[in-house]
Amino acid sequence: MEYYDVAKFKVSDAFSITNRGMAVAGEIITGEINNGNYLKLTLEDKELIYKIGSVEFLKTETAANIALLIQSDNNPELYYLERAIGQPLIILSLK
Repeated sequence: MEYYDVAKFKVSDAFSITNRGMAVAGEIITGEINNGNYLKLTLEDKELIYKIGSVEFLKTETAANIALLIQSDNNPELYYLERAIGQPLIILSLK
């Protein structure tokens, strides 16, 4: 598949939501993120692509962030998302 960059997203937290799956929370640095986009995570020599199933507003006591819920059926290596905290990630769309 061919992708192109549509946004940058800085991750502040990664967590699991019961009956919904894995999510990353943070802020959009540039661009726009939509359901069906992809999140690209580069760790050492691995490049992982995760499909974004849902984009949601997340408000906590200390901040308001965007939460990206990841579709777990397209990539079993979701535990790598916990290593994305603090990193700016590229958001992709299909060409």
